[in-house]
Amino acid sequence: MPFAIIHWLGHRLPPCTEITERLSNAIDRPLSARERLEVWLHLKICDFCRRYATQLNFLEKALRRRKEEIILRAPSATLSSETRQKMKAALEAGTQ
Repeated sequence: MPFAIIHWLGHRLPPCTEITERLSNAIDRPLSARERLEVWLHLKICDFCRRYATQLNFLEKALRRRKEEIILRAPSATLSSETRQKMKAALEAGTQ
């Protein structure tokens, strides 16, 4: 792409911080047509954001593939009754 076009686009597109935020948000919600166009154009001229997008896509795919395994191995979110009693006693002792 000619330098003049890259320079012109660089001054009219959102900065890298906004593009990386949009890339992250795109995992959870669809981007608007304008956002998609700005991200696409930015990625055409910015090697750093293109690398970030590649890494983000890799992580997303890897997590999606391992999702069930991660959920099955996750520790229980509840506390034992013994631990709850100890915490309750410590809180009560601290308020007296």
